Amino acid sequence: MGAEVIPLVDDVDRLSSETAVLLAELPGMGFSVVATAGSPALMQRTPLASLAGNHGTGLLLGNAPPAAADFFGVRIAAEQAPPPGRAVLIENGRTRSLQIAAPG
Repeated sequence: MGAEVIPLVDDVDRLSSETAVLLAELPGMGFSVVATAGSPALMQRTPLASLAGNHGTGLLLGNAPPAAADFFGVRIAAEQAPPPGRAVLIENGRTRSLQIAAPG
């Protein structure tokens, strides 16, 4: 059994339009793609974003504002001073808090 490859794309909103179109083809070929952007508004400018938004699954890392999950069709609650490594998992219109890393 071979290792699964998951492309990680930082600042997806800064890709050339040609590269963004090619990246959006990867999910149709069976790849999962992890992409970041400076804000959900920037993420929405990419072809991959429409696929992700329609899929309804996402992970918000850090102290995300309530509107950050609007992209996935949900609103999250604000958390006062979350610990490092706090994340919100979004699946099928439901959210849950996760702790993915711990200091020390």
